[in-house]
Amino acid sequence: MSLHVTLDSFEVMGRLTSFLQPVLTLIIHLSAFLLIPVVHAQKADSLLTSLPTGMNANKRVDTLNKVGFDLIFSDPTEARIIFDEVITLAGSVEYAKGKATALKNKAISYDIQGNSNQAILHYQESLALLEALQDTLGISRLKNNLGIAYKNLDDLETSRKFYNESIALKKLLGDVRGVAYGLNNVGELYQKQKDFKEALQNFTRANFILDSLEDDRGRSITLSNIATSHLETGNYRRAISYILRSIKIDEVSEDYYSLSYSYILLAKAYLNTNRIADGMREIEKAEKIATDIDALKVYYDSQVLKAQLVRRTGKIASLPDLYDKILTLNDSLTQLNLAEETAKMKAIYESREKELIIEDLKRESALNRQLLETRNRFFNISLLGATLLAVLLMIVFSFYKKVETKKKELEMKIVERDAAKREAEYANKAKSQFLAQMSHEIRTPLNAIIGYTDQLIETELDKTRKKHLAIVNQSALGLLGIINGILDLSKLEAGKLELIIDHTDLVGLCNQVVQMTSYKADRKNLKLKLSSIDDEYRYVLADDIRLRQILVNLLANAVKFTEEGEIELKVEVLGEKENGKTMFRFSVRDTGIGIKSENLEKIFQAFSQEDSSTTRKYGGTGLGLSISNILLSLMSSKLEVVSFPGSGSTFSFEVLFEVSGSQNGNVSSIGTAEATRKVVSNSAEVKILVAEDNSNNMAVARMLLKKALPNSSILEAVNGLEAVEMFESESPDIILMDVQMPEMDGYDATRKIRGLESDTKIPIIAITAGSMKADKERCYEAGMNDFISKPIVNDALAVTLSKWIKNSD
Repeated sequence: MSLHVTLDSFEVMGRLTSFLQPVLTLIIHLSAFLLIPVVHAQKADSLLTSLPTGMNANKRVDTLNKVGFDLIFSDPTEARIIFDEVITLAGSVEYAKGKATALKNKAISYDIQGNSNQAILHYQESLALLEALQDTLGISRLKNNLGIAYKNLDDLETSRKFYNESIALKKLLGDVRGVAYGLNNVGELYQKQKDFKEALQNFTRANFILDSLEDDRGRSITLSNIATSHLETGNYRRAISYILRSIKIDEVSEDYYSLSYSYILLAKAYLNTNRIADGMREIEKAEKIATDIDALKVYYDSQVLKAQLVRRTGKIASLPDLYDKILTLNDSLTQLNLAEETAKMKAIYESREKELIIEDLKRESALNRQLLETRNRFFNISLLGATLLAVLLMIVFSFYKKVETKKKELEMKIVERDAAKREAEYANKAKSQFLAQMSHEIRTPLNAIIGYTDQLIETELDKTRKKHLAIVNQSALGLLGIINGILDLSKLEAGKLELIIDHTDLVGLCNQVVQMTSYKADRKNLKLKLSSIDDEYRYVLADDIRLRQILVNLLANAVKFTEEGEIELKVEVLGEKENGKTMFRFSVRDTGIGIKSENLEKIFQAFSQEDSSTTRKYGGTGLGLSISNILLSLMSSKLEVVSFPGSGSTFSFEVLFEVSGSQNGNVSSIGTAEATRKVVSNSAEVKILVAEDNSNNMAVARMLLKKALPNSSILEAVNGLEAVEMFESESPDIILMDVQMPEMDGYDATRKIRGLESDTKIPIIAITAGSMKADKERCYEAGMNDFISKPIVNDALAVTLSKWIKNSD
């Protein structure tokens, strides 16, 4: 009989005969108090007495430890009774190793019941004994167990500390397999903390060891972990490669549970790469296995991913039924999880109560052996204690039921909140991935447009053609600014955008902006004016891309909403401030339709215009003013507007800039990772290796290099692997390295080259569509020396090359 069974019986009888509840409660709990300890004591005493009388104490301890360990997973409470006897016996004969083993086993019995705090206390006590004995093998295993227990408590830092200490000891012992599994544990901790770089380093080291040991089970787990990290970082090609390797191992070993999750992981990778048909095929495999092995959680995960795949196909007729199935499965899983948690809590509760009863039994048995004549008196005292305990249990049970009800309500709310959070995170991640990919795809043709128009403008052309090419060139640059704005929209909303401050020509920038707008203004017969500043204030330190984006937005709006008259862009110097910076005022005035006073606030809201009639007549998204205002907030400024219906509008803003006094290059450069040698004199033949997978961009780079260095010899590689091979075979003087390429990207290629070099380092210049501070830092960390943003312009390339090529004199 157990306490759990007794309470269930009481609940059944209570519903039938509620009026007998107090009497039944007393009888049942009294039985539990008296019978359970006797049963356990009989088992323990029987076990102890069954051992041969001639067996020495140490051998008895070892035998009892083995018997108790065999009971841990079937009856952990019964096992703890045996371990308590072993601890006492081992202590009496000073057998430290046996006592340490019993303490460790007792900790494991707590751990499997979810009571990690009690487990840690017994692990620590066992560890102290083993450290005194200098038992390195035992210490390494105990520290691994402590890592697991702290992980269960979500104390990841302490868990990682014990895992690393265990790994260090296993290295000393030559336990290679143990080291691999330990590295896998550490990797999972980093993965849980979203530190995928550290996670991948640990998983890769573990996989290398397990490969050499031909440990298929360990390799399957590690390959899945590696694939998950690549999925989280968006490296889907590598993720798919590792998943397929894991699937191959699971199929051979017939590990169907692991295999089903591998299929789901592969389907998720195909979803992210828009291979919907492949994803559906893998999900169907996972569904079949989950049904065959009756794995409810696996089946639920497969259906959730299947819904995302169906939604991506656009064939949404089956989605309602699929969502109903998912909700039903979610309810089943929720009930299952609640049942498991309830069982854990009840097991912990029962084990505590049983331990109290056992302690009482021990004290009572000792007294009975010493004072047999007072047995009746102690029995009466025990009866009174049982009655009080029964009353206490009734109170605790009633409170427990209320807590369970509240817990279920709270967990349902948590499930709903987590589902909404996952959906929002998925949508935000999808948006960021789309913007990043779109930026890269648009920048690639822009690089060719800007590069070729730069060169054509410098050829012999008539005035009209040269003007048209200049407009195309400036418009492409303007489009580049707009792309940057779109790419940064999510960062603007999150408040994470950083300004890139560089030397800026205000006069030249304003002329470019006016020239870019002049075509549309000429078509409407509008007069476009520019009132600029003196050369004394011409050059400032500012983010020219963001400033150009704001002015283009304001001028484009002025042209759009003006049918006749004129438009003026005016730049004024308002004076110097105490911090040494100068206040500038930019204003755009038009003679257009104007804005009603009640709509002045509305026009600054994202995706909003003055009213619906304005949208129908003039078009547009209503996003320009909103983005401009957010960009100005980064410069500690904001847009001001003065407008009257039918009389035009004036948009203006004031901003502080530091006047630089002279023009400087606009080339981004890391500049801190100097190479140990410079390229040979530019009068000799310079061998330049260009790594670029886009043929148009390769043609532009070749043209610009031949213009800047007529004597140069150009080597071409279409991916990182070819770049590394040409470095080894051709020994170039300088490398222009695109960072995004197939087979091997520019970062990995640079690391490979740096590993092949001796003391002499070749200058490597990064070519990338990214222009943020993080992009530069990543290039520097990979071992590159300089940085050029796409699209490449002639001046930028020439200035950068001049830093790494000596003059002939």
